[in-house]
Amino acid sequence: MKTVDYALFSDSAVKAATNDQQWYVTISCGRKGVTVFTADKIQLRQNITHSGDRDLALDIAKPEGAVPYHHLEFAKFESGEAVETLTITFLKHQVRIAGRNLRQLAVGVQGRAVEWLKPVPERYAAVAGTEACTIESIGIE
Repeated sequence: MKTVDYALFSDSAVKAATNDQQWYVTISCGRKGVTVFTADKIQLRQNITHSGDRDLALDIAKPEGAVPYHHLEFAKFESGEAVETLTITFLKHQVRIAGRNLRQLAVGVQGRAVEWLKPVPERYAAVAGTEACTIESIGIE
């Protein structure tokens, strides 16, 4: 981020958008001063005490199922006739997700907006409908 004389910080109402890392970067770029705009000072204080590191928790049997977002390299979406595939590549792991309507999930993963993933049990897959994002399987290599 560029250093300026005065920095303006507008707090987001979204808790995940304001954290210790964002706060440090913003206040450190103002040489002479920083002006903070917030609707809730108490909530802002709580938000900046939270770490900006987020984990992608994959609900699977392996104990190392949580993969840190900061290890994310890229996500690749492949569309097929019956099944779509989303491959998420991390530094040491590759996660392969199969299902339907996964394009929006791929965008969410790249934007680091997904907190956890879990396959839909077969008995509920029909209830989800044809337009819903449905994960059929998750594999980690």
